[in-house]
Amino acid sequence: MYNKDYFHVRKVAEGIYHIWEKPGVACTLVTGRESALLIDTGYGFADIRATVENLTVLPYRILNTHCHVDHAGGNFRFDQDIMIHPFEREVYDLYQREAKPDIIRKYQKDCEEGNYPWPDTLNLGEYLEYKPCTFRMLNDGEKIFLGGRCLDVIFLPGHTRGSVVVFDEKTGILIAGDTISDSLWIQFPQSEHILKFARYLEKLKKYSITGILSSHSRRICDPKLIDKLKEAIEHIDCNQSRVFIHPRTGVKSSLFQYPVDDLDGISKIYIVFDAKQLADG
Repeated sequence: MYNKDYFHVRKVAEGIYHIWEKPGVACTLVTGRESALLIDTGYGFADIRATVENLTVLPYRILNTHCHVDHAGGNFRFDQDIMIHPFEREVYDLYQREAKPDIIRKYQKDCEEGNYPWPDTLNLGEYLEYKPCTFRMLNDGEKIFLGGRCLDVIFLPGHTRGSVVVFDEKTGILIAGDTISDSLWIQFPQSEHILKFARYLEKLKKYSITGILSSHSRRICDPKLIDKLKEAIEHIDCNQSRVFIHPRTGVKSSLFQYPVDDLDGISKIYIVFDAKQLADG
């Protein structure tokens, strides 16, 4: 019953379920005739495994778009290999060992302020422990067959250098993690250079994308977002940017806002970036 209150599940297309977690991140379950794929596992505060297994009786595999805690924190709740890009192995360890105390402090504060519920099954001491899991390394362009449904794994360095996105050939929906969004955070030490990221977006032209499902959005975005994101990067002006302070770490970077007028529900694209990268070319 608790999972029903903590996770909000919405069917966004045939066989695609958007599993929204209260602190503001989503995992995606894609089902075929024979098997399913869970894309990301959330923070791990509550038992996402029970939610997934309530949605499907099919055997399922698991893939992390990248290994920040809000996408891979729930890995420990499963007893199977997790598919990741090889670059993300170190990111997983870094965030498990160093970032979790800050993450849980912010979550506690948000709970105290009434923003989110505190899961009644969350044991703070146990959660803060390092959570080992076993990984299976992905290849760029790898195809995952679910029975009557094929998913393409696309290596797309941006938010992190090992980020991947997943294209569903059946619906044309691109499940984009944190890599494609109207709010792009590309300022981390493990992020790709922002200009290189813009060039990587060219890889997506060969796919017939009908919509984009990002991890921190509750809607399917217009595929024109990809071109608008490239356009925004081309127009970045450090003099027109302001200081951005990460809400959890307090680390400073730069925030550029780019207005758009032809994307449904999106009026601006926000890019948080490292200004030193542009100075270095």
